[in-house]
Amino acid sequence: MELHDLLTRPRYDWQPNQLLFELLPSLDQPVFRSPLSDDDWKALVDRYPPVSSVVYQPSAALPQAKSQFKPGHHREDSSLKALQYATSAILRPLDVLAHMLLPLLPQEHYARIFTIINDVRTLVLNAGGVANQARNQLALRAVNPSFSIPNPDKSFTMSLDQFKDTVASHTAMHKAMWEARPSNSTTRRTGDSSSFFRGVPPPGGDQVNNLASGLADGFNYRWFPYITVLELYFLEVVLA
Repeated sequence: MELHDLLTRPRYDWQPNQLLFELLPSLDQPVFRSPLSDDDWKALVDRYPPVSSVVYQPSAALPQAKSQFKPGHHREDSSLKALQYATSAILRPLDVLAHMLLPLLPQEHYARIFTIINDVRTLVLNAGGVANQARNQLALRAVNPSFSIPNPDKSFTMSLDQFKDTVASHTAMHKAMWEARPSNSTTRRTGDSSSFFRGVPPPGGDQVNNLASGLADGFNYRWFPYITVLELYFLEVVLA
């Protein structure tokens, strides 16, 4: 189905005719440098009644995250929320336009015209969604600057659930090993640390056996706080 008679690939810019410039005077205005005053924006939006089932007001930030906000976080979240609200207002005249065209258009033009209107609506929803994702990232950063939401469109080496389960498993093992250490600090420093692995035969193969034996002989409890998740994983797989 052809939506319009304009060429799109490889790329063909088109020049609106003079009548279109007269009917749409905003065509002459720069896209990113034409903000309205608050009064003009409100007057324009109020020309078009809202659809009863549409929520135009952006959601509030989670209280648990907002309690961690610093002044800069509050300003950034407020700016993103204002952007969401300004974006949602585009839907009001657009939906009124669709309502007005419905009885005016011949039925054979429905598919083309309303597909274009729906594409515009989808792009508006996308803009609001991008701002919402930015607010979610901000909420996470307020709790911990290293936190972020993974991009669902990217392919990762393992699933997020698998990663969290693996980290949780090794963290629990690390904690259990730390709590099981001898209480006497002298024993931890000078005792026979190789007994920790005594009776646990490593997997077959001389090279692996020698490596595991060397690890066992050189193991000392004072290194517990410095064991990383990857080292724990190695100990678990090779020495189990």
